Amino acid sequence: MSKKITTKQFNEASNDAWDIFSWFINKGSELLKRHAENCHSWPEGRYEEIKTFKDWKDKLLYISHLLDEANEDKCSMVNEYADQVSANVDIENGKYVNRCPDDIRQKFIERENEIWHYRDNCKNEALDLFKRYFWDLWD
Repeated sequence: MSKKITTKQFNEASNDAWDIFSWFINKGSELLKRHAENCHSWPEGRYEEIKTFKDWKDKLLYISHLLDEANEDKCSMVNEYADQVSANVDIENGKYVNRCPDDIRQKFIERENEIWHYRDNCKNEALDLFKRYFWDLWD
């Protein structure tokens, strides 16, 4: 028996292929939260750092939190210079012209780099934990 793929399913899969990291961060976080809320078992005795069922749920939620922090749209860090830079960008003759003072633009870039490194570290820690507990993500 063959299974037909609907247009909606095809489009979702096609769109996800163009943005795999975003799909993984969003779906991974969502699935880990759902698993933490609904799981009935835990890897008892397998990991020294997980001593109770609550520890297991907290670990799942922590990984989910890390993925949320890695997500540009959900990250708790903000660039306090973004509004100033955006307010000073104009379009002239079809080209972007940034009239932001150099010191503000430099602070904006430095803060963007800080945020990027923070998000990257969150992603790395989440993936390391995901790898560690991968075979226990079932119920």
